[in-house]
Amino acid sequence: MTKFIIVCGLTAAGKTTISDSLAKKLNIVCLHKDSIKESLYDIQSLKTLEDSRKIGHDSIQLLFKLVEEQLKNGVDVIMEGVFRHLEDVVLFKKWQKEYDLEVCTVVVEIDEDERNRRFLERNKVRHLAHHDGGRVLNDGDIPFDYDKMPGEKINIVTDKLVEENIKIVLDKIN
Repeated sequence: MTKFIIVCGLTAAGKTTISDSLAKKLNIVCLHKDSIKESLYDIQSLKTLEDSRKIGHDSIQLLFKLVEEQLKNGVDVIMEGVFRHLEDVVLFKKWQKEYDLEVCTVVVEIDEDERNRRFLERNKVRHLAHHDGGRVLNDGDIPFDYDKMPGEKINIVTDKLVEENIKIVLDKIN
């Protein structure tokens, strides 16, 4: 059975760190919206926050297409993103049924003070496509109940070592 692991949570919670580490441990592909967005931003020589917002939407649509192609072909996939819209849940459940997937949702969390610190720090190191310096941390955040996501839910708090969290996830999915 094909594994579909969804890593989700709020901005700056640690999703990319967890999903990349998990992909290395499991030796499976991990697809991120941000990787697509950064590539499109560079290829198109974009410059503005408005450009960033537009390609953000395009990037998520492309991510969904790429992930579905892999799942349709029976390839195990880790998909990482915020995924805070009900239509995301509907799509993931459709894939689960259509492609007979073993789905696991890893919900990444961190306390607000640490999340804010990470958000401010990453502005110094993250790709310009995100325009983090021109954004407010909770800008666009909408409350979402991740319990609606398909499959087994694994909640992790990223205030401990990455290896500890990866072990928690691996113990649950293996």
